[in-house]
This record gives sequence, C-alpha cells and structure tokens, in this order.
Amino acid sequence: DEEEGLGKSFKDIEDLMARCYFSNCSHTTEKGCKVLEALEDGRLDQERYHSFIKLQKESEYMARKSSKQGQKSYMRAVSQQNRSHKKLKY
Repeated sequence: DEEEGLGKSFKDIEDLMARCYFSNCSHTTEKGCKVLEALEDGRLDQERYHSFIKLQKESEYMARKSSKQGQKSYMRAVSQQNRSHKKLKY
C-alpha cells in the first residue's frame, strides 16, 4: 500500500527511473541515468528527489521491520558488515 502511494505521489520520478539505460541503475553515477539528467537540467527538483529517496527508505524499513524474514535478512547483512569491518587493520 505504501509503495503504491509513493508511486502515485512521485509518478514523475518513477517514470524517469523506468527509462534509465540500466535496469539496476542506482541513480547516483551511471551514464544514461534519466534521473541524474533531469536533476542536472532542472526538470526534477533536488529537494523533491531527496524527499522521494527518504520516503522510499522509510517504506523499505517499515516493510523489513514488519516481516520476520526481513528482520533476519537485515540482521544477517549487518553482522556480515561488522565482521568484515573487524578484519580491517588500521
């Protein structure tokens, strides 16, 4: 339901994302990213895009929080990250 609300509220951004050259575009550095192009030429407001990203992250967090499998997966990823960080020597 939240995803649907995001899609309706930010249809312009979702349309841009769908037109990116790469299907797994992160919308941060890739050439052919329609979102970055729109940000650069002013068709997409920076603040609007940041609001979209923030709401998207919140939605993903809530989905993860409400799902036991999502919690397990998240904790596993955090544990792996912590273990790999401990291996680094300063």
